[in-house]
Amino acid sequence: MADTTEEADAKTDLENLVAVPALGTAGAVLVDGSSVHGSIDADGNLVYTVDGTADATSDIAVTDTGQLNIGTGATAKAVYTTVDTDGTVSFKTVANAGDPIPEAGTAVEVDADGNYTVNVGGEDKKILTSEAADGTTKYYIEDVSEDVPDSAAVMNVGGDVVEQNFTLADDGSATLGTVAIQEGGSGYALTAATAGAGAAAVSFDMTVASIPDDELADFRKELGGTEEYAGSSIATQAGAQAALDAIQDAIEMKDKNRANLGAYENRLSATISNLEIQAENLGAAESRISDVDVATEMTEYTLRQTISSAATSMLAQANSLPETALKLIG
Repeated sequence: MADTTEEADAKTDLENLVAVPALGTAGAVLVDGSSVHGSIDADGNLVYTVDGTADATSDIAVTDTGQLNIGTGATAKAVYTTVDTDGTVSFKTVANAGDPIPEAGTAVEVDADGNYTVNVGGEDKKILTSEAADGTTKYYIEDVSEDVPDSAAVMNVGGDVVEQNFTLADDGSATLGTVAIQEGGSGYALTAATAGAGAAAVSFDMTVASIPDDELADFRKELGGTEEYAGSSIATQAGAQAALDAIQDAIEMKDKNRANLGAYENRLSATISNLEIQAENLGAAESRISDVDVATEMTEYTLRQTISSAATSMLAQANSLPETALKLIG
């Protein structure tokens, strides 16, 4: 691990060496004289590479009006952005050099500070970028896109080129793409001339970060261990024995936790069984109550039907009495 301050200084120096042609001047974007190649990947991301060579078909360049192109001269293809229905912003290039930008697209421009902008409604809006939770790169348009995360930063050709291409090896050497970074009296650069007198390939002091024993002990305590810690070395017999003892303690701790979890599981199983029995008993009781209610209602119904039939019969007999009397008189 390199000193973070040294690494940050190197990146800052390199960002300052990224040169964008001034407005009114067409040309390629260079980092300390080295061309920056650009491409659009399948996900609509703008990708940079630095290899120290120029390529008219892939060099990042700007027109005299500030429009961003991939390629220079007759092979230049304009870069533009599109916004999908879900608000996703993507980078694209025209199919062929000289083709106009589609109506659905908006030309990408580079301002005097190297920031990427698009013109929306007659106003230049900066393009923002942020890394999503899944590791993918997301783009947004200032004051236009919705749900812009607080971590979103303005896209800048210098910062983005360095961020994508800065690599630090285990031996302390650093490169920008495939070009070795030089360190001299004037700072960090890609060429000895810019870095200053005595410049040579940079070599950062690398250190291996280790976790202090007290932090490891605290972590072990969080896992249920004791305040004692076995140590981080098995180079000696005592250290190895301490490590074995710690492993044995961990195994016993694991077995104890498994036993506790088994007991919890048994208790939960018993509780579930009791609840199922209670649910079954409740259903049976409800059924019996329902049966009793039906029997009671049927009895009441039969009683009332009998009374109604008797009343009807008595009324019929009463109605027949006058006829019987008339027959006797006649």
